[in-house]
Amino acid sequence: ELWDDISEAASGQKPIQLTAETMCRNISILKASKFRSAMAIASVAKFRHIEHEFPWTPALQSQWDKSQKAVNRGLGPAAHASPFPLGEASKLIDSRDPLSPAGPLHPGRTIKIGCWWLLREVELGNCCLRDVTEEQDNSVSILLPASKADVMALGESRGHGCACENRTDGPALMPTRMCPACLLKAQLKIVREEFPGLGQDAPLFPSSSGKFPTKAGVINTISALAGQLGKKEKTHS
Repeated sequence: ELWDDISEAASGQKPIQLTAETMCRNISILKASKFRSAMAIASVAKFRHIEHEFPWTPALQSQWDKSQKAVNRGLGPAAHASPFPLGEASKLIDSRDPLSPAGPLHPGRTIKIGCWWLLREVELGNCCLRDVTEEQDNSVSILLPASKADVMALGESRGHGCACENRTDGPALMPTRMCPACLLKAQLKIVREEFPGLGQDAPLFPSSSGKFPTKAGVINTISALAGQLGKKEKTHS
């Protein structure tokens, strides 16, 4: 659709058959617009061209090679994010106060739960009490309304059992301050005590006002906590 929109804006048409000229023009526009996926977008147009049994000529292949070199020139590395060091998270200070405006209360506990449940910043910000289920076997699960593993948005549930001295089915594997189930249960207890009037619709990781934290607030909180562990916010790349 993006390829066709570019074609239509440039020439008033959406041709399926490619020419060296249209390929050069559209890829140049994508590159100028800072699309890192310029060639991936162009490849969809290429496959469509071939599926309609149009010939892939030497001229098209030559232009394709030139475009690929042009797009990759000066592109630099992708902006990958490093994983949060959960193994070092026991060193975090367990304070109540947020580390960022509109960020969550109890930030240390929040990031530990977020790591154990593999929550993105949006999921951390949108979870509420009704999404949490305490099972009879002492485990706890969080229901994510929609996730990458659930393209139909029926709900993806992730659970953890107790792994500290509070477990009844074996020896302690970690201290209570790092136990996923106990951390989540403690978070539930605190939210219910501090914001009793919100009921099950209360945010699981509320801000100081009792509202859902903002995306920026959660991101800045994660960065601040990583800084407490001596991690740099950005690397040379």
